[in-house]
Amino acid sequence: MKSLDAGAYGIICPMVNTREDAQRLVDYTHYAPRGVRSVGPIRGLLYGGSDYLKQANDTIVVFAMIETAQALDNLDAILSVEGLDAVYIGPSDLSLSLGCRPVFDDVDPKRRRRWTTSSSARRRMAYAPVCTTACPRSRKRASRRASTSSP
Repeated sequence: MKSLDAGAYGIICPMVNTREDAQRLVDYTHYAPRGVRSVGPIRGLLYGGSDYLKQANDTIVVFAMIETAQALDNLDAILSVEGLDAVYIGPSDLSLSLGCRPVFDDVDPKRRRRWTTSSSARRRMAYAPVCTTACPRSRKRASRRASTSSP
Protein backbone atom coordinates (compact mmCIF):
# COMPACT_ATOMS: atom_id res chain seq x y z
CA MET A 1 0.00 0.00 0.00
CA LYS A 2 2.98 2.26 -0.49
CA SER A 3 1.05 3.91 -3.34
CA LEU A 4 -1.50 5.18 -0.83
CA ASP A 5 1.25 6.38 1.50
CA ALA A 6 2.87 8.17 -1.46
CA GLY A 7 -0.26 10.16 -2.22
CA ALA A 8 -2.66 8.08 -4.29
CA TYR A 9 -6.32 8.55 -3.41
CA GLY A 10 -7.32 5.31 -5.07
CA ILE A 11 -6.11 1.80 -5.77
CA ILE A 12 -7.01 -0.59 -8.59
CA CYS A 13 -6.01 -4.11 -7.62
CA PRO A 14 -5.63 -6.71 -10.38
CA MET A 15 -6.71 -10.35 -10.28
CA VAL A 16 -9.35 -10.17 -7.56
CA ASN A 17 -10.97 -13.58 -8.04
CA THR A 18 -12.86 -14.31 -4.82
CA ARG A 19 -14.70 -12.62 -1.99
CA GLU A 20 -11.67 -13.35 0.20
CA ASP A 21 -9.38 -11.52 -2.26
CA ALA A 22 -11.72 -8.53 -2.23
CA GLN A 23 -11.93 -8.56 1.57
CA ARG A 24 -8.13 -8.60 1.86
CA LEU A 25 -7.92 -5.67 -0.58
CA VAL A 26 -10.34 -3.64 1.53
CA ASP A 27 -8.57 -4.62 4.76
CA TYR A 28 -5.14 -3.62 3.41
CA THR A 29 -6.35 -0.23 2.17
CA HIS A 30 -8.09 0.88 5.38
CA TYR A 31 -6.75 1.79 8.79
CA ALA A 32 -8.04 0.16 11.99
CA PRO A 33 -10.71 -0.40 13.07
CA ARG A 34 -11.92 -0.97 9.47
CA GLY A 35 -8.78 -2.62 8.21
CA VAL A 36 -5.15 -3.47 8.85
CA ARG A 37 -3.31 -0.81 6.81
CA SER A 38 -0.03 0.12 8.44
CA VAL A 39 0.29 3.67 9.72
CA GLY A 40 3.24 5.34 8.10
CA PRO A 41 1.93 7.97 5.68
CA ILE A 42 4.68 10.54 5.95
CA ARG A 43 3.68 12.00 2.57
CA GLY A 44 0.01 11.48 3.38
CA LEU A 45 0.25 14.09 6.11
CA LEU A 46 1.82 16.51 3.63
CA TYR A 47 -0.85 16.21 0.94
CA GLY A 48 -3.79 15.15 3.09
CA GLY A 49 -3.25 17.43 6.05
CA SER A 50 -2.83 16.79 9.75
CA ASP A 51 -6.17 14.94 9.92
CA TYR A 52 -5.24 12.52 7.11
CA LEU A 53 -5.37 9.48 9.39
CA LYS A 54 -8.91 10.37 10.48
CA GLN A 55 -10.14 11.00 6.93
CA ALA A 56 -8.27 8.39 4.88
CA ASN A 57 -10.72 5.50 5.33
CA ASP A 58 -13.52 7.63 3.89
CA THR A 59 -11.38 9.19 1.17
CA ILE A 60 -9.54 6.31 -0.52
CA VAL A 61 -11.29 4.71 -3.51
CA VAL A 62 -10.82 0.95 -3.82
CA PHE A 63 -11.34 -0.84 -7.17
CA ALA A 64 -11.12 -4.59 -7.74
CA MET A 65 -10.25 -5.74 -11.25
CA ILE A 66 -12.38 -8.57 -12.60
CA GLU A 67 -10.17 -10.36 -15.12
CA THR A 68 -10.91 -14.09 -14.96
CA ALA A 69 -13.76 -16.53 -15.41
CA GLN A 70 -13.39 -17.36 -11.70
CA ALA A 71 -13.88 -13.71 -10.76
CA LEU A 72 -16.93 -13.47 -13.00
CA ASP A 73 -18.38 -16.59 -11.33
CA ASN A 74 -17.77 -14.94 -7.94
CA LEU A 75 -18.96 -11.46 -8.89
CA ASP A 76 -21.96 -11.48 -6.53
CA ALA A 77 -19.73 -12.42 -3.59
CA ILE A 78 -17.04 -9.90 -4.56
CA LEU A 79 -19.63 -7.11 -4.78
CA SER A 80 -20.89 -7.99 -1.30
CA VAL A 81 -17.65 -6.82 0.35
CA GLU A 82 -18.31 -3.65 2.31
CA GLY A 83 -15.71 -1.01 1.58
CA LEU A 84 -15.16 -2.06 -2.03
CA ASP A 85 -16.07 1.03 -4.03
CA ALA A 86 -16.06 -0.31 -7.58
CA VAL A 87 -15.03 -3.03 -9.95
CA TYR A 88 -13.28 -2.60 -13.27
CA ILE A 89 -13.56 -5.30 -15.90
CA GLY A 90 -10.15 -6.08 -17.42
CA PRO A 91 -11.37 -6.87 -20.94
CA SER A 92 -8.23 -8.46 -22.40
CA ASP A 93 -7.39 -10.77 -19.51
CA LEU A 94 -11.04 -11.70 -19.09
CA SER A 95 -11.26 -12.54 -22.79
CA LEU A 96 -8.21 -14.79 -22.55
CA SER A 97 -9.57 -16.47 -19.43
CA LEU A 98 -12.81 -17.25 -21.27
CA GLY A 99 -10.95 -18.68 -24.25
CA CYS A 100 -11.66 -15.65 -26.43
CA ARG A 101 -9.35 -13.44 -28.40
CA PRO A 102 -8.44 -10.22 -26.58
CA VAL A 103 -9.96 -7.47 -28.68
CA PHE A 104 -10.37 -3.89 -27.61
CA ASP A 105 -13.61 -2.45 -28.96
CA ASP A 106 -15.26 -5.32 -30.82
CA VAL A 107 -16.13 -7.63 -27.93
CA ASP A 108 -15.96 -11.33 -28.66
CA PRO A 109 -19.54 -12.72 -28.65
CA LYS A 110 -18.63 -15.45 -26.13
CA ARG A 111 -17.34 -12.81 -23.67
CA ARG A 112 -20.40 -10.66 -24.24
CA ARG A 113 -22.71 -13.62 -23.50
CA ARG A 114 -20.78 -14.49 -20.36
CA TRP A 115 -20.86 -10.90 -19.10
CA THR A 116 -24.57 -10.68 -19.90
CA THR A 117 -25.21 -13.75 -17.72
CA SER A 118 -23.75 -11.75 -14.84
CA SER A 119 -26.37 -9.05 -15.31
CA SER A 120 -28.11 -9.81 -12.01
CA ALA A 121 -24.95 -8.78 -10.17
CA ARG A 122 -24.48 -5.74 -12.41
CA ARG A 123 -28.05 -4.56 -11.76
CA ARG A 124 -27.35 -4.51 -8.02
CA MET A 125 -24.25 -2.33 -8.38
CA ALA A 126 -24.57 1.07 -6.79
CA TYR A 127 -22.55 2.51 -9.66
CA ALA A 128 -22.73 2.37 -13.42
CA PRO A 129 -20.73 -0.29 -15.27
CA VAL A 130 -17.57 1.15 -16.80
CA CYS A 131 -15.58 -0.08 -19.76
CA THR A 132 -12.69 1.15 -21.84
CA THR A 133 -13.25 2.04 -25.48
CA ALA A 134 -11.05 3.49 -28.20
CA CYS A 135 -13.50 5.16 -30.56
CA PRO A 136 -16.76 7.14 -30.29
CA ARG A 137 -18.85 4.44 -32.03
CA SER A 138 -17.75 1.83 -29.51
CA ARG A 139 -18.43 4.25 -26.65
CA LYS A 140 -22.00 4.72 -27.85
CA ARG A 141 -22.57 0.95 -28.11
CA ALA A 142 -21.11 0.37 -24.65
CA SER A 143 -23.24 3.18 -23.23
CA ARG A 144 -26.41 1.66 -24.64
CA ARG A 145 -25.53 -1.78 -23.22
CA ALA A 146 -24.68 -0.31 -19.82
CA SER A 147 -27.86 1.74 -19.62
CA THR A 148 -30.04 -1.30 -20.31
CA SER A 149 -28.41 -3.36 -17.58
CA SER A 150 -27.73 -0.94 -14.75
CA PRO A 151 -30.13 -0.21 -11.86
